[in-house]
Amino acid sequence: MPKNGRKPCQKTEKKALLTLHRCLISLIIIPNCSSVAICAWEKAPSDSTTAQSKAPEILVDIDSIVQLVFGQSPQVVSARHALTAAEFQFRDFERNLSQFTPLVFRSNIDREDRSPDQEHEYNMRVGTEKEFFDGSRIFTGLGHRGGFGDTENGRGQFMELDVQFPLFGSNTTLRRITDRSREENEMFKARLEYIDMIRDNVQDAQMQYFRLLVDKERKVKASECISDFEKTLATSRAQSNPAERQQMEGEIQAERAGLLRIDEHINNRLLALQFSIGLENLAVSQVVPLDMYAEDYYGKSYLNRSIDELLAEAEQNDVKIRVLENAKANSIEKKTLADKGKWDIFVGLNGQYDLEGEGNLRDENGYLFSAGLRIKKIDSTLLRYSRSRAVAEIRKYDALIRGQRLKTQNVINLHWFIIRSRRKQCREIVENIDSRRRTFLQKYQDYIDGKETLDNLITARDKLMWTQMDLVFSLGEFYQSITMLDHACGVHFGKLGINL
Repeated sequence: MPKNGRKPCQKTEKKALLTLHRCLISLIIIPNCSSVAICAWEKAPSDSTTAQSKAPEILVDIDSIVQLVFGQSPQVVSARHALTAAEFQFRDFERNLSQFTPLVFRSNIDREDRSPDQEHEYNMRVGTEKEFFDGSRIFTGLGHRGGFGDTENGRGQFMELDVQFPLFGSNTTLRRITDRSREENEMFKARLEYIDMIRDNVQDAQMQYFRLLVDKERKVKASECISDFEKTLATSRAQSNPAERQQMEGEIQAERAGLLRIDEHINNRLLALQFSIGLENLAVSQVVPLDMYAEDYYGKSYLNRSIDELLAEAEQNDVKIRVLENAKANSIEKKTLADKGKWDIFVGLNGQYDLEGEGNLRDENGYLFSAGLRIKKIDSTLLRYSRSRAVAEIRKYDALIRGQRLKTQNVINLHWFIIRSRRKQCREIVENIDSRRRTFLQKYQDYIDGKETLDNLITARDKLMWTQMDLVFSLGEFYQSITMLDHACGVHFGKLGINL
């Protein structure tokens, strides 16, 4: 037993006080922690929602432009839907002349009054029928025949096959192809408009892309000039001479005004690019720059290929020529039918087989077979008109195909020489820039040393800037000519996988 009986009580009291103290701290801390946790929990979903709702940024470069125009341009999308509508309209017309009817029901009742006894005979047929574009038709089905009244005929079921098809050069086929050509012309027209819309919009978008890059590079060169002028203004010689300081400040102000004009051009190019692609709110940051000074530059392969190779590639990729050749093939078919379709000759075959017989039928299971011809002589004047029309269409398509090839050849010949001339010019300008930069740096050092005037220094820097600008413009024209070769060779149709 402890000597002092109060010690256990004191320890107990201390433990109770310590426990109470801890509880009070917990009551203070836990709600704060809970509120912090709740705030964090409430904040997290909103951040997550914001991250999820933020769509990935679309980047525009020389390769993505083709796909973006194809998928985003309102003109291209509209032309694509117009083509789809024209194709379905053409299919509807063809299907109307080559229908498959899954259910055909035919019935008739015949009455014969010439015999002493009145006879009534009925037939019912159920089957399917297929009609072909050339006028052929086939029916197959099951039937039932029978009689009633004062008749001794039997009744029974039978199978039936009825076939009709043209012989030789059927004029019916010619007439149908002529009618089809009206619908087909609308489809060909929609295809050509679709091809031209893709070609024109991609070309315009790539042109605007390179012009935007040129203006951005112009801004870089102008900013470098301003930076050199500000560096000159900060020299002790310029600061100690009020007249030169004022002159330098005026030059800087003039160059900054020029920057504002360049910014205006950049904004205009961006709006034009936005319209060509069909992207709303396109930002400059979304336009991926192309290293125009790269050694392995875009379009370099064109410099290593001959004109004949480019013409062969253009012929292979030119979707427009393929569409025109398909239209020409249809006109050739119409001409052939006009030459052969002097007669409209159809053969009709019908066969029936009795499944079972009753009454006075000769056989329990008999058959019936019939054949016939339908012959019509076609008006020679009508044939002459049809042939003349087909010949005119063939000549029209020949002229359009020749014109497309000449246009492509002209573009390739022109820009094949331009890219070589521009590239050579760019190399010479680069050497001139190096010389002018060395001249400016020497005059800058001489100005600091008091051996050169400020006017000569400003003139040297302006010449360097305008030579740099000249290089930028030449590179822009070079890449725009590369774009023209891309379009003439149909490169973007290969990228899109379009085959009409």
